[in-house]
Amino acid sequence: MLIRAGDSVYPSLFLSMLANEQQASTIIVKGASGDGATIETVKVGAYEIPVDSDGEMQVVPHHIIKSFPGLHLTEVLDGLHDEKIAGSVILLGPTATGLMDFHDTPAGLNVPGPALHVAALKQIFAEEYVLRDAVVIGAEWSGALLLSILCIVVALKCGGLVSPAIFVMLTASYIGSGFWWFSKSGHLFDWSLGTMFGLTAFVSSTAVSLLRTESERGEIRKAFSTYLSPDLVAEISKNPEKLKLGGERREVTVLFADIRGFTTMSEGYKDKPEELTVLLNDLLTPLTHEIMDQKGTIDKYMGDAIMAFWNAPVDVPNHPRIACEVAIAMMIALEVLNKELMSHERISQPLKIGIGLNTGEVTVGNLGSEQRFDYSCLGDAINLGARLEGLSKAYGVPIVIGEATYDVLDRPPIGAEIVLLDHVIVKGKSIAVAIYGIIPKQGFSTGWCADHNKFMHHVAEDNWDEAGSLLEILKNRDDYPVELLEQSSYRVQQRSSAVRTMQTK
Repeated sequence: MLIRAGDSVYPSLFLSMLANEQQASTIIVKGASGDGATIETVKVGAYEIPVDSDGEMQVVPHHIIKSFPGLHLTEVLDGLHDEKIAGSVILLGPTATGLMDFHDTPAGLNVPGPALHVAALKQIFAEEYVLRDAVVIGAEWSGALLLSILCIVVALKCGGLVSPAIFVMLTASYIGSGFWWFSKSGHLFDWSLGTMFGLTAFVSSTAVSLLRTESERGEIRKAFSTYLSPDLVAEISKNPEKLKLGGERREVTVLFADIRGFTTMSEGYKDKPEELTVLLNDLLTPLTHEIMDQKGTIDKYMGDAIMAFWNAPVDVPNHPRIACEVAIAMMIALEVLNKELMSHERISQPLKIGIGLNTGEVTVGNLGSEQRFDYSCLGDAINLGARLEGLSKAYGVPIVIGEATYDVLDRPPIGAEIVLLDHVIVKGKSIAVAIYGIIPKQGFSTGWCADHNKFMHHVAEDNWDEAGSLLEILKNRDDYPVELLEQSSYRVQQRSSAVRTMQTK
């Protein structure tokens, strides 16, 4: 706008032309006084031109014409163009390349100097200015802060491909708003500041979100690794949405396993309880491995007993059959352990366990108090499962399953025979259920199973003569369980196929 040369200040070419056009003899410079004195406006006649702190006016790009037809000076002086230029403001200036009066601008490169003066006059006449005042600067910082906050919220609350997409939309809207403001009022909004802030905030928050997610996965692994198989822990870590804390209704298959005669055996360790603890751990460890290797969830250890279930917290297809096959594998693992313990003379008699299985809908989740809770399940199916484990002793079979489990088996478990044991009402219940025994082929004799199933068929049909004949055959077998023989004999003696009420817990 103004050029200082020595002690004098001279107006620029277009400013002089503006003053001449208005026949204004004075150019008024307004600004703030004091140590930080700055120029705010330059007033020429009727036009008050806003300037920046350096006293400069930025040219609006769309007023810049990169090339335009010129008029030869000699022709103008000869009056050949009088009619064409009448009433116009004429700017006289060189455009020859060799004079080096060319400038690179936002509107294009190598723009002739005279074209910039023309553009400046045009925008002054149109009163269009590029504004960079305190309002614009404040808006830039406010916009940068707002965009940063939004980017942080998006990064922390949204995940996957959603957060980058929203970030791109926010940034595009921010930049577009700057262009719109400039096109409407000439306020030059620097969107690069906000974009840089927003990108920094988004990247930083995304990193924090990833670290937080990994930390949460670590907590999940830590919390569930004590009673879930490694495969299940890894699956929950990858898909936390499969884990509903606080309780949900699910169909599960529950397993109860109890060591037979453990109380009596523990009396022999009353002077050395630490050895009993080691023995119990040695027993529970392989049994636990069998459960967890097949995606079972350890609910709790109750002294010498184990409670576990399948199909929670993640889905386990065919969980009734899988639970039955795990029970069989536990019996085989116990046989291997007995051989090892007896070879080292740690026990004198083989250890035995009884297992009960039942399937049903229960409530499963984090149950307990605010101070302490366990991942567990509650429901009538759980209570029945515990009762079935007790009936394994009463009927002399290693594994007892409920009617609900038997009915939903997709196929018989591998390596075992299934026999119908009885129809009973267990202690604490009022509804009769059929109970079935699973007899592993390894470590147990299964030769009696077919005859026993025929026997139970005759009992159900009240064919007592045939049932009695089969019972005599079963009595003569050395492998027929003594306890089951007593139950079968009771049926024949009473000639009763009615449901029995059991008192065994």
